[in-house]
This record gives sequence, C-alpha cells and structure tokens, in this order.
Amino acid sequence: MENFVARTHEEIVAARDAWEAEGVPGAAPTRFGHVTGHGDERIPAPPFPAVRLTRRRRRG
Repeated sequence: MENFVARTHEEIVAARDAWEAEGVPGAAPTRFGHVTGHGDERIPAPPFPAVRLTRRRRRG
C-alpha cells in the first residue's frame, strides 16, 4: 500500500495522479522509481474518499 505525504489536499491529489500516471504502459518513471526484485506489477493507488482531506491535529 502506498502512503502519500503532503501538506495540502492538492499535493496529495498531485502525488496520487503522478503515481497512477507512471502505471501507464510505456510511461517513463519520473517520481517514484522502481523496486528492484518486485517485478513489473504495480499496486494501484486506492480511490480518494468523497471528502476533502484536511490536516491532522496534534493531540496533547
């Protein structure tokens, strides 16, 4: 499973879009690279929830 880390909802959307774009056959890897020994199978990004992502508040 992937984890996209960002400061804003828009950055998360951009990271997910970049991940999915690299999964297109023949696309050149640009951001995420390749895991040696994993083969060519990619794990697709999960769908976004139907809400806008917000920052997590610190506890304590």
